[in-house]
Amino acid sequence: MTADHLHITSPPAFRIEQIRNLNQLSSVKPLLLAEMQKRDKIIELIIPDHEREVDNIFHKSYGEIFCAFDKDKPAGALILRNLPVESSIYGMKIAMVRLLFTVREGTESKEIKKELLNHILLFSKTQGIRYILYAGGSPDTIETEPLQTTGFEHLAQMVNLRRQSGELTAAPPPSGVNIRSMGSGDISAIADIAAESFIHDRYNADPFLPSDKTREIHGEWARKCCNFCHHVFVAVKQNRPVGFSAVTLPDKFSPSPVIQLIAVAPAHQQNGIGKSLLQKSLRQCQPPAQVVLVRTEAKNLPAMNLYQSAGFKIYSSFYYFRKIV
Repeated sequence: MTADHLHITSPPAFRIEQIRNLNQLSSVKPLLLAEMQKRDKIIELIIPDHEREVDNIFHKSYGEIFCAFDKDKPAGALILRNLPVESSIYGMKIAMVRLLFTVREGTESKEIKKELLNHILLFSKTQGIRYILYAGGSPDTIETEPLQTTGFEHLAQMVNLRRQSGELTAAPPPSGVNIRSMGSGDISAIADIAAESFIHDRYNADPFLPSDKTREIHGEWARKCCNFCHHVFVAVKQNRPVGFSAVTLPDKFSPSPVIQLIAVAPAHQQNGIGKSLLQKSLRQCQPPAQVVLVRTEAKNLPAMNLYQSAGFKIYSSFYYFRKIV
């Protein structure tokens, strides 16, 4: 069964359709791109190629696009994106609401969002999708009221921080610890450190998800960082990696360097290795970078303390929600 056959009660004069042909896509694409740009300025540290992303969703079945029409004019839209890595590891179909917006205001806006969400929940049941994520505003704002009325639950708060260029305080590694660039033989150890260390993220916050699979997700994140980051540094003690950091430098998707990941094995935490890794990473970013970005969970107090002690300041935040279908 497809979404075309689902019975949806929409606000008067509105209809919700799944975008299925190029004519429909061309009518909504400029609006989708503009709204993605606005959203990602708040949430994303690295702004993706939105046009390519929309084309991949439409042409390569990376997800689905749904639009609310007022007669023939788009009044709002929702992009549901597949998460294949998470789906494979957890053994169930997982998707994410990549974008949800309307061009209306007030009560009408909330109603359209609610109907779009109800539509994709019914669609998800027909497609076997069990778990849906959403990243957006605070749980107590009008923006997220439609999420709560359709059964989405708050998982975690994320914060984006930035640091202006300036002097760096010397932070030599502890005795017996050496920090060097990653070698190809370090990747498995880096994945293991990530699996053990990342305990504050949105997946760990959800008791519905098995913890052993969540550790596997974290290891996969670290492996990906080893492949796409410009610099990966490893803290080594007694010839064994005990921590790592990963950095991307400015490119066409981000005008600023980004500290993508920092982790220290639990047995070696609280002795300055994380601070030394951060300082090593920052030295690769400046000059000429004027601003360095990083993201972490609001409840990850060790990471918040590490970044703020190095001069990072919070400039935006957002929240993860989830719905079990």
